[in-house]
Amino acid sequence: MTSWYKKQLLSYFPIFLMAITVIVLLGLVIVSDISRKETQKANRLSAQFISDTMVRALDEIETASLEELAANESVLTFTDQRESEEVDESLLMYGVSNALRALTDNNPLIHSVYLYRAEDRLMLTPNGKYRLDAFSDREFVEASLTAGRSTDIWSDVRNLRAPFEGSATPVISLVKRLPVPFGDRGLAVINADVRVLRQYIDETADDRVTYLDVVDERGDVAIASGSGESIADDVTFLSRIPIPNTKWTIRSGIQPGQLFAWFSLISYVWVAIGFATIVLSFGYIVYVAKRNYRPIEKMMNKLESIQLEALPDDRKVDDLSIIGQALERLIEQTGVYEQKRHESLVARRRQAFLDLLEGTDSIEEADWREGLPPVGREAADAGSVVIVAEIENAESFEEGTTAEDRSVMRLALQSFMQDAFGRGASSWTEWINGTRVGILCAFEAGETGRGGLLEAAESTRRWIEDNFRISFVFAIGTSTTNWRSLAESYVSAKEALDHKLTRVHDGVIVAEEVADYDLEDTIWYWTAAADIAKSFRLTQERWQSSLAELFDDFRSHRTKDREIYAVLETITKLLKKEIVSGNGTSETVAQAWWKIGIDRQVTGGKTLDQLEWDFTEALGELYRLYVAACENDSQQTVVIEMRNYIEANFANPDLSLKHLADRFGLAGKNVSQMFKDAFDENFVDFLLALRIGKAKQLLTETGFAQQEIAQQVGYSNSITFGRMFKRIVGVTPGDYRKRHEAIS
Repeated sequence: MTSWYKKQLLSYFPIFLMAITVIVLLGLVIVSDISRKETQKANRLSAQFISDTMVRALDEIETASLEELAANESVLTFTDQRESEEVDESLLMYGVSNALRALTDNNPLIHSVYLYRAEDRLMLTPNGKYRLDAFSDREFVEASLTAGRSTDIWSDVRNLRAPFEGSATPVISLVKRLPVPFGDRGLAVINADVRVLRQYIDETADDRVTYLDVVDERGDVAIASGSGESIADDVTFLSRIPIPNTKWTIRSGIQPGQLFAWFSLISYVWVAIGFATIVLSFGYIVYVAKRNYRPIEKMMNKLESIQLEALPDDRKVDDLSIIGQALERLIEQTGVYEQKRHESLVARRRQAFLDLLEGTDSIEEADWREGLPPVGREAADAGSVVIVAEIENAESFEEGTTAEDRSVMRLALQSFMQDAFGRGASSWTEWINGTRVGILCAFEAGETGRGGLLEAAESTRRWIEDNFRISFVFAIGTSTTNWRSLAESYVSAKEALDHKLTRVHDGVIVAEEVADYDLEDTIWYWTAAADIAKSFRLTQERWQSSLAELFDDFRSHRTKDREIYAVLETITKLLKKEIVSGNGTSETVAQAWWKIGIDRQVTGGKTLDQLEWDFTEALGELYRLYVAACENDSQQTVVIEMRNYIEANFANPDLSLKHLADRFGLAGKNVSQMFKDAFDENFVDFLLALRIGKAKQLLTETGFAQQEIAQQVGYSNSITFGRMFKRIVGVTPGDYRKRHEAIS
């Protein structure tokens, strides 16, 4: 450490520390004063907020309880049962207990709810029924009956020991007459858990800064925040907020011994002292700066006269030599900058490559002069093509390797691909992203070289897979003779990668071999998916042939991977909804679904053949279990036969629930419920959907009159048919036909 540097530190540090200390102290005084006022204000707002929260919570459970007591038929029957009425007492008690249990489960604040029937002094809780004489809360009920307790005010805190609970729970209770609101046949007692109310306080109030107690009308503490210990009587409370509809009052204030209490003793004299200190410090700094500037001036003169060369090793290092070495480092950094500028050419090459592929026209003549590969310029007057190679097993490539290892591996793969594709043509290889490599190949004028590219791609893929254990798929884009059209070749290569499942060559896709297809050609996929799921659900064997036909169409149309997966996922979701998540689902079938792993089969295939095999085998195994489950379930068999019968005879105008009951030998009242439970759809809605769907087909594909169509779909007259058609479709049959003709 040099003498001049020490002098600077000893001159400025004491002044700096003293000035900062005074400023900090003054700041603390001001902040403490503001904090005290804001804390008092916030304390009252916090207390008011807690009061509002508690009132709102109590009102919500009171409202929910009253609505349930007033609307629940079981509760009304329990309190207003007449001797002439024949009611199953056990079923009634079960319904009331469920209603009370639902109230408790849906409202965490409710500890318990029980009912008292005056006629036979019966107590009913969610857990059972008791006689009043044997009820654990008998004293409170008898006091409520004797004193005519108010139905609007919550009681004081009391300890309630519910049946099957080891310890008593502090609660407050609200008594309501039954039937609500002013009945005389019984009582309903709603018990709110005081511990939950205490949680509201603990979540809002910070007991490190404030204290908050809830006291009853006698001044006794009902709820204390924080550790639960009440505040001493000699503490001054800043706020007292009554809680409506209860006998409670919130009192709160600031915890004693806080830091701002000490600062409140500080006089404003300190402000004047601090200001004077700052003024004196400023003057002293000016004086010291002027006095110490003279050596700096001499040093600057020295810098102007010395030569910028390295200092001898035996020379004593002083302030000026340090500055000289700093200048030398500056010169060295200039050299490093030039080196980094050269290294940045790699990044510029990659960006220029991406610009060529994306057709941004941002490459200029200067870029070629500064080292970009000439293949880009050669593409202007020769045949060129873009190849995109994508890692298929990206997860295994990332797993178990560090970022540095992956960087080295990417560089090695890039170099190998550059050499492999550069043997028969000029090539330029760059990584496009973490999983894709772009290769730009240019040929001599009049040559295409596509056969050589296909062979190079296949051999490169095999070599990389054998030596790096990384599987690539290569997509060869369309040829172009204009470097500005390279973007089109790049786009075609990317689109070809969407056909990995239906590729013809092993690991290589040629864009020109992927036929374009109209989106309308794939619309029937979704209809086929629904038909396969429906056939499966109805145990019709034709689902297998439909699935095979679907995969054959995938191959013939070279359907995109994402559409194939989407169609298969649709089939999976429909089957899952119908036979796993639906009503009446067999436990055996549900367990088999997860064991076989139908969902995993959708993305489990590497090729379309493997995907078809895995998916068909999985569905076949599930189908065998499903058919066996249906055969063991006679009701399920009847329901499936019933649905098949409806689909085959929906045009019968006499088709109804009664007709089905007679046809299948069932009770009329059970047919509708069986159909609803099995298919989660009403019989009427299902029949109407079949008829309207068939009517749409006849309206768009035939020239039949409306009356004739009505008769073919099960309606005796066209008026009823037209009214039902408009209700479902939104337009009349005639307008529907006109719209379809206009679109066609």
